[in-house]
Amino acid sequence: MKKILKKRHIKSLAYNIGKLFIRKTPPPLCSAQEALAYLGSLTPDSHGSCICEHHFAEADCDVEVIVPCYNVELYLSECVESILSQQTRYSFFLTLVNDGSTDRTGEVLEQYVGRRNVRVITQEHQGVSSARNVALAQAHGRYVMFMDSDDILLPGSIESLMQMAERSGADIVDSGYERFADRKSARTLGARLRAAIFDSGQRQVVLSESDDADAAVVSGFVWGKVFRRELFQRVQFPTGYWFEDSLTWLVLLPLSSRLATVANITTRYRMQPQSITHVVKGSIKKIDATYVVLQLLDDREALGIEFDQQQYHSVLKLLRRASDHAAHFPRKVQKAAFAVASDLLKHRLGALDTSDPYMRPIQELLRSGNFAHFRLWNKWKWY
Repeated sequence: MKKILKKRHIKSLAYNIGKLFIRKTPPPLCSAQEALAYLGSLTPDSHGSCICEHHFAEADCDVEVIVPCYNVELYLSECVESILSQQTRYSFFLTLVNDGSTDRTGEVLEQYVGRRNVRVITQEHQGVSSARNVALAQAHGRYVMFMDSDDILLPGSIESLMQMAERSGADIVDSGYERFADRKSARTLGARLRAAIFDSGQRQVVLSESDDADAAVVSGFVWGKVFRRELFQRVQFPTGYWFEDSLTWLVLLPLSSRLATVANITTRYRMQPQSITHVVKGSIKKIDATYVVLQLLDDREALGIEFDQQQYHSVLKLLRRASDHAAHFPRKVQKAAFAVASDLLKHRLGALDTSDPYMRPIQELLRSGNFAHFRLWNKWKWY
C-alpha cells in the first residue's frame, strides 16, 4: 500500500501535512546514557565483541561452506544436497554445526558424518553467531562461505563466485538472490495460497558483474558471498545479538582491500515463519539492532579501522533499521532508541556528512533531535 501511495505522491503530502501539527521546538531528549539504561532494563546488551584471535591452519581447499543448524529438520537435507551437488573445478568443504537442536536435525546430520568433504560439529544451543564462530575457528579453506540451513545454493554458484575471486583477487565476492515462500510447513490450503501469492510478487535481486573495487556494491547479508579467510584473522561474529550480519558492513567491508560482484543468482532465500526475520517482529530483542551498532563501532576503533564516507552511509542505514525495529514498541522505547542514535550521530560521527538524497533525511532528523518529526518520517517517507 505504501508503494502505491508513494507513486501517487500521497506519502509526501501526508508527511508534510503531519509536520504542521508538530511542535517546531522539540522537547529535549534524555541523555544517551539514560536511554541505554532504560533499554537495558528491558533487554540487556550482551557486549559480545567481534574481536578475537584466530590461528588458522594451512588451507587445504579452495572454499569452506559453513552452515549453522537449529531445528531445521524440514529443510536441512535440501540445503545440504544443494551444496554437495555443486559442479565446480574448485575444491570445497562443508561444515555443519548443530546448535543444540531439539527436533530431528541431529538425525538428519548423522547421515553426513564420515563423508570425505563434510564435518559435523555439535554444541549446546548458543545462537547463530556462536555456531558460525566455532566453525570459523577450525576453517581450513582459502575462502569461507556462509549459508542459512533453510536456504538453497543454486547450481554453479561456487564456480561463479570462486572464478571471480580468482580473477579479481577480491577479498569479498557478492552475488544475487531470490526470495521464495516456505511450502514445507504450509499445512492448509490458505497457507499454500498465501505462499503462491508471495512468490508471484517476488523479483530476483541481480547485481551487476564487476571486479572494480570502487564500483562493486555489496549487500549487508552474510550469505551469498565468499570471503577471504584472512579477513577473519582478528574477527568473529558478535555473540548474543540478533542482527549479527551488521558485521559485514561495519567491519568486513572496511577490512577488505578489494570487492567484486557476479551477476549470477546464487541463493534461494526461504521466507519461513520460524526464521529470525519473522520471529523478530514481536520481540524486544529487536533492540539488538541498536546495541550491535554501538558494539561494532567500539570494535572498529580497537581494530584501528578508520571511517570513510561509505562506512558513514552504512551506519546511517543501520541506525535507520534500528529505529524501524523499535517502531512497533511503546513510544518510550522508540524515543530511547532514537536518543541513542541521535547522540551517536551528533557527538561521535558529527564530522561526517552525506549528500545522498536517500540518507540525508535520516541524518538531518537524527541530528536535530526531533523525535516527533523522525517518527512521522519513519511512517511515511522511507523509500
